[in-house]
This record gives sequence, structure tokens and C-alpha cells, in this order.
Amino acid sequence: MLDPAINTWSLGGSNIERSNDGYYPVTDYPSDDNEDVTFRFENAQRFDGSKNGHYLNNTIIMRKSDGVITQLTGETKNLTIVTFRNWVQYAEMDMSGTITIYAGTEDDPTLWDAVEPQVDVDEAEATITYSCTLPNHSKIRLENRSGYAVYIYTMASAA
Repeated sequence: MLDPAINTWSLGGSNIERSNDGYYPVTDYPSDDNEDVTFRFENAQRFDGSKNGHYLNNTIIMRKSDGVITQLTGETKNLTIVTFRNWVQYAEMDMSGTITIYAGTEDDPTLWDAVEPQVDVDEAEATITYSCTLPNHSKIRLENRSGYAVYIYTMASAA
């Protein structure tokens, strides 16, 4: 049986620290609204600024090629992640990084299975929304192995 106390959480960039020297320290953070759910950030931090005319203050940036966010505690059931769609008008190309989602229950997150999310692109809002339902008692790991940074507005789980 699912426990809503550890399955319901949200995370944005407002409580995440930002390194001003370009260095991405490995740091752990609780979710915004559930201190029982924590995440480890590797090559990910808060971003404040703008891209292509869109203000992205208090977003989470996952560095290109090696950004990782791993859930350490709590669980995830119905996951939704909203990212910035980085369409570059002058070059007529999409420079949005892509997220690979892994889910599992083993202690070693490198053993977790890739999850195929539903991906919805909203060109008018310049967002990409990833959504999926995970097996009971799962934790998540997000990886950016693409050649572009990922800018996360929010990610959340509902029981």
C-alpha cells in the first residue's frame, strides 16, 4: 500500500543553491514540501537567468552530458517533470536537453530500469512535460546525457 506521506512531493529550484563559480558541487536537498523526500544533485544546481527571451529564474539546470538527480529517500508514484523547451529561433533548432528517467527499489540506483515517459511539447508555452506512473515503492534517477542542458521548472509526485 502506498503511503501518501512519502509519495507526494514537489521540487523546483527556489530552495536549491547556486554556485557562482561554475562549479557544480554534489549536494543533497529535501523536496520543497516534504522533508522526508531527499535528492542528490550531481552536476545540477539552481539556474537564474534567461534563455531565448524566457526568464528561467529558480529553475534547476542539469549540465549537458553528465547531469544527474537521484532520489535518496521517499518514493515516487505519479511523476510529472516540466522543463524549458529551448527552441533557438535564429538557428531554427531545438537545443533542449533530454531527460532519461530511471526507477527502482534496489539500494544501488545504477541497477534501476529506464522508464518510458509520455512526452508532451507545448510550443506556445515553450515547455516539455514528462509524465509516467512508476511501480510501487520506486525511487527515481534523472540523467541528462544529451548535448544540451536541461532546465527543470518543476518535478512532482502524487500518490
